[in-house]
Amino acid sequence: MVKVRADKIDEVTKAVEDGTLRTSGSNDILTIALETPEYSGCVRGVGTGISHKMYFKTPRCKTQSSQQQMMQTHLEQQSLHIEELNKKFNLIASLLTPDQLSKMQELVQSNVVQSNHISEKASCTAKKEKKMKHLLRK
Repeated sequence: MVKVRADKIDEVTKAVEDGTLRTSGSNDILTIALETPEYSGCVRGVGTGISHKMYFKTPRCKTQSSQQQMMQTHLEQQSLHIEELNKKFNLIASLLTPDQLSKMQELVQSNVVQSNHISEKASCTAKKEKKMKHLLRK
C-alpha cells in the first residue's frame, strides 16, 4: 500500500515537472497523489481554528487585483486601437485637399452630435457612407 502511494507521488511529481499537470493552492501534489481533497476551514496537522488563509498567508482580495489587471489590459488595447485610428486618419487627411478635409471634419462633428439619435441599422450606415463619398467628390 505504501509503495503504491509512493509511486503515485512520483508519477504526479513528474507530471507537474513536465507541465502536463498543474497544481495550485490546496490542490497540491500530495492531495492529488493521496486522493484526499483538502476541506475548507481547517489545515491538517496544525490544530483547530487555523484556516488556509491564516496558515498560508494568501492575499484577501485576489479577485480585485485580477480585475484591475484585466482593466489595465483592456485600457492598453484601447490605447493601441486609438493610435491605429489616428495613424489612419492622418494618412487619409494627407491625401485630401484642405477643402475636402474641412468638409470631412464638419461631417464627423455633426455625426458625433447626432450619434445619440441615429439608428445603428445597416440602412442608416449605408446612407451615411454615400453622403460622405458624395461630399468628398465635391
